[in-house]
Amino acid sequence: MFIKDLSGKKGIPDGSFVRIAIRARKDNEGLVQALAAMGKYLVTDIPPPPPPV
Repeated sequence: MFIKDLSGKKGIPDGSFVRIAIRARKDNEGLVQALAAMGKYLVTDIPPPPPPV
């Protein structure tokens, strides 16, 4: 699994987004299931990012 902080990307606020990459489809499906199970614990009222400058 590879997790990359996207803070350095143009137009993405620091600490707001990450990219997750998994090579095997089976592993990817397991990750999706785990994230779906965690969904009820995630914060949903996050304010939108500021407009690009």
